[in-house]
Amino acid sequence: VSTLRLDYRPPYDFAGLLAFLRNRALADVERVTDDAYARTVRLGDRTGWIRVTQTKEKDKPQLRLELSHSLLPALPALLRRVRDLFDLAARPDVIAAQLRRDPILAPLVKANPGLRVPGAFSGFEMGLRAILGQQVTVKAATTIAGRLVATLGERIATPFPALTRLSPTPARVARATVDDLAAHGI
Repeated sequence: VSTLRLDYRPPYDFAGLLAFLRNRALADVERVTDDAYARTVRLGDRTGWIRVTQTKEKDKPQLRLELSHSLLPALPALLRRVRDLFDLAARPDVIAAQLRRDPILAPLVKANPGLRVPGAFSGFEMGLRAILGQQVTVKAATTIAGRLVATLGERIATPFPALTRLSPTPARVARATVDDLAAHGI
């Protein structure tokens, strides 16, 4: 296991971001707890897993990224995706200063410091979720996506019992028949 520290500008509502991700987590691919986000990863021909927690080192808040060694050759792409997923480039000071100008938003900004806009680890995965969520609730779309993972996602071994599959690849979804997809409620 390798560990990296990722800087961000405080404040950062990590718990709020985890709550958002928890409600949308793909079974067997993602696991979100009160203090951590973990998932399986495929980047090109590299597969593995990551786990992200919040930490403070020398009074400097950071995210701690643990990753399987198998992902090290894809580290630049992995870091870009994690930084996007957790919105680490945000400037909360600039955002809050702008939003506080609005009399309706000002109290909300004050009550919720450090809100971030959650990103997506994979553009294809995000697109798939968006398509599935067009006609149903977030919970129903997550359930259907979980069924697709169970059928079309490749198995992977990780140290986390809840992480057992990779998200389906675009090629695997494209090869699925209409009947394959309809069997999952799509």
